Amino acid sequence: TASSLISLTLIAIIIILNKNMKQNSLTDFDVAVVGGGPAGMMAAIAAADIGVKVILLEARENLGTKLLISGHGRGNITNEVSSIKELVEKIGTNGKFLYSAFNYFGPKQVREFFAQLGVDTKVEDNGRVFPKSDSAKDILRVLKNKLKELKVTILFGKKVTDIEVKNNKITKLIGMDWEVVAKNYIIATGGKSYPQTGSDGSAFVWLQKIGHSITPLAPALTSVMVKEKWVKDLAGLSFNADLNLYLNGKKKLTVTGDALFTHQGLSGPAIINISRNIGEMLIMGKVEVRIDFVPVHDFALLDKILERSTANMGAKQVKNGLGAYWPERLTETVCSIVGIDANKKMHDLTREERRTIARWLKEFILTVDKIGGFDQAMATSGGVALTEADQRTMKSKKIDNLFFAGEILEPVGPTGGYNLQIAWSTGKLAGISAAKD
Repeated sequence: TASSLISLTLIAIIIILNKNMKQNSLTDFDVAVVGGGPAGMMAAIAAADIGVKVILLEARENLGTKLLISGHGRGNITNEVSSIKELVEKIGTNGKFLYSAFNYFGPKQVREFFAQLGVDTKVEDNGRVFPKSDSAKDILRVLKNKLKELKVTILFGKKVTDIEVKNNKITKLIGMDWEVVAKNYIIATGGKSYPQTGSDGSAFVWLQKIGHSITPLAPALTSVMVKEKWVKDLAGLSFNADLNLYLNGKKKLTVTGDALFTHQGLSGPAIINISRNIGEMLIMGKVEVRIDFVPVHDFALLDKILERSTANMGAKQVKNGLGAYWPERLTETVCSIVGIDANKKMHDLTREERRTIARWLKEFILTVDKIGGFDQAMATSGGVALTEADQRTMKSKKIDNLFFAGEILEPVGPTGGYNLQIAWSTGKLAGISAAKD
């Protein structure tokens, strides 16, 4: 019938248009950046600022999702360290790889960059740098404005499913119904942490396919779950103490800092920063976190202090009398664990009960069950092997026109703005290098 003929004709036209669109659209770019997070946005800005034609592809429908949750929404954009050497040391084992990137675009340059865009910053405890407005939204806003000013083409909902490589060069990026062709490519898709923000780790699959080695991926900067069920009674209680990590009964690491109890275990800056170590140790055996709540005193001195306390505060209940050393809720929990009545008078404590409390103050033992997964982790440990990237340019040593930026690479730093600094530094260097290559 006529109507059927018209329908078939329309379908044919649509097929031809779609085919032509796929073949002819999104071509002739100098630099294609995959990933619209902090590293990707910085890479796109750095490249476009030189004057080349840049396209930025983001799998989600918005940019900078993970940036918005940094610093609990306040935007902890970097850390005011005393030197690049200190910054490198803070990153740890893989820090040396980042020396060139940090030296090129370090914390000072990051603050100057945002100041030029209209966002003044301030330094808080432990060197953490925030916008004076205390809003990560201001950081994202000026980055978006800069991308617009530089006429960077931004496409949302564009998830790369494959990469075509010929003669050791990427010839195109492939999506479900689209292709992108550029001279050089920057991968800044992040790791696997917080997959709800778009970092699902899919990039590692196609990077392996084209010949890159990916070191083992693991959650980093995450909470720790313990086996002791009574820990839920301490949920929300924060403290500053020495945290001693034991593997199969042998001390492996000690850190001092702020932590807190959760319904399932431990969290807080000090714990989050050693969660990667804990994850690695769990593969090798039994891991314990032994907390020293009174690191300034050894056991003998602490016992004497508690002995004097039993005399001076004899009529007080144990849970109140020990308030000078740890919170009442913690005292009650410890007393419950060791079988001491927290309501008894201080002067009624036996010598052995007093010494038992002192031992728990010095060594509060929690047995690690597991660490939080990628859905809870702030960062990913592992990624593109650093032996396969040039630290001076962030260029791949495997593919001639490929560059890397951000969490797609191995290094991960502690909390406090270090990982965003990695993103800014590697993004800047990759963008400049790709534009000039």
